[in-house]
Amino acid sequence: CPNGYNGTHSAGIIKQSNLNETIEKQVCEDINECIDGTADCDTNSVCVNTDGSYECKCLDGFEKNGGVCV
Repeated sequence: CPNGYNGTHSAGIIKQSNLNETIEKQVCEDINECIDGTADCDTNSVCVNTDGSYECKCLDGFEKNGGVCV
């Protein structure tokens, strides 16, 4: 799976009748960095999960300056 996602090969199985083989299909699920504690947001911001990543949104009355909400 790409960065920001987790998954296992055994999440689904497709059987091919011609080859008499099974092929495992990988299913990737988004990691919620805001919940699992890997997000690195400033104290004057709130973490917002996005598809494959996260954003730090400044709280009301603050604006982003560099990577910090002031």
